[in-house]
Amino acid sequence: MRVAICSESAEEQQWIADLLKTCCTKLPVEAQFRLFQNRERFILSHGDHPFDLIIVAFEGVNGQKAALYAKRLYHNCQLIWASRDRMFALQGYRVGIESFLLKPIDPELLAKHFQLCVQKYLRQLRLSRT
Repeated sequence: MRVAICSESAEEQQWIADLLKTCCTKLPVEAQFRLFQNRERFILSHGDHPFDLIIVAFEGVNGQKAALYAKRLYHNCQLIWASRDRMFALQGYRVGIESFLLKPIDPELLAKHFQLCVQKYLRQLRLSRT
């Protein structure tokens, strides 16, 4: 499973990656993580590999633009969007995100939503093999 983690904060990126790596030890999935500290680098990376899950934790309009771009570019990817602003939740669900989390991110809630995304990923993987 290929996972992109997008946040302006290197500390937040690493915290999310570490939490998800811990989750992976309890799940039947291996994940590769790619960290992006700005929206432009994330957007320019689209040719490298398609992502299965994108976690957008950019603030404000940067987060909104990254989430919209991700869903347009990676139609089948799952997206978890985290922001301090509740206003973005409705916009996120309109474009098809899996989850919207308020910052500061609750680690148990992020782990739960990550597990749901892994389950969906594994179902899609099984279906694509049949």
